[in-house]
Amino acid sequence: MKNKLFKKLLTIGLLLALAACIFNGCASSGGGSNNDPPGILTITGIPAEYEGKFIKADIFNIPDYTKAIQSSNVLARAEPTAVMNGEVKLSFYIAKLFGKGGGYAGADPADVKLEIFSEQSGTEGKLLSTAAIASVAFNDGAAAAKWSDTLKPIYITVTNIPEIYNRGSSIQAGQKATKMPLVIGGAVAFGFDAAAASGNGRSIVSNATTTVPILPSRGASGYILFPERGTMDVVVSLNPPSSGSGVTVDHIFLFTAVPITNGRATLDFRRGIMQ
Repeated sequence: MKNKLFKKLLTIGLLLALAACIFNGCASSGGGSNNDPPGILTITGIPAEYEGKFIKADIFNIPDYTKAIQSSNVLARAEPTAVMNGEVKLSFYIAKLFGKGGGYAGADPADVKLEIFSEQSGTEGKLLSTAAIASVAFNDGAAAAKWSDTLKPIYITVTNIPEIYNRGSSIQAGQKATKMPLVIGGAVAFGFDAAAASGNGRSIVSNATTTVPILPSRGASGYILFPERGTMDVVVSLNPPSSGSGVTVDHIFLFTAVPITNGRATLDFRRGIMQ
C-alpha cells in the first residue's frame, strides 16, 4: 500500500513539475522577471542588401563536448528587428515554451544563429538567408559583433519539384552521406563525415522550386566551413500531403557528388534517388 501511495505521489509531483515548466519556462539563464530589461546584441556592418530587412535570432549554449551526450539548447530569443543604416539591435528574452520570459542577462560565451526575412512577420516563405556567430562574449546580456564575424551559409536550390510537395522542405549537405541504421516509424536519417563540413536548413516550396540556406554544424573543434567549390552529398526532405491516417513521414531524396560553385548549387529534383 505504501509503495502504491508513493508511486502515486511521485506521479503527481512529476506532473506538477511539468506544468510549472510549461507555464514558467523550461529554459532559464541569467534573468527571470518579466520586468527585467532585455539583453541587447548589436550587430554592425550589415550589407546594404539587407537594409530594411528583418533579423530574428536565437542564443544557444555551447555544448560540452567532453561529455558522452551533448545538448544544444535555446537560451534566449529575439523577435524580428529591422536593419537600419547597416546595424541591428536585437532584444533577447529568455526562451520559454509558451510566451516570453524575462530579459536575458547571460554572462557566458554563447552561439547566436540569425535568420533574415523580407517582412517582419518572419514567415518561412520570406526567409532570405541565415548566419551564425560563434562564441559571442555576453556581459550581463549585452554584446557586440560585426557582420564580418558571421558564418555564412551555402545555398542549395532544387528545381522541378512535383506539385504534391508544395509544403515545407529541409535539406542536409555534407561529405559522404550515410544512411543511419536506426529507422523509427518509417523515417530515414542520414549522417555525414564528421571531419568535414555538414549542416542543414529549411524553407518552403514555391513554383516547383525551393532554395535553402544551409549553415555548418558545430563540432568539438568549432564550426567547419563549407567549401566554396568542390562536391558534396545532399539529402532533400519534402513534406507530402497528409494521408489522413497516422503520422505523415517526409519523403527523402539523395543526391551524390553535387557540384558547389561560389557556395551555391542547383539540383534537378528528377535526378534524386528516393530512399
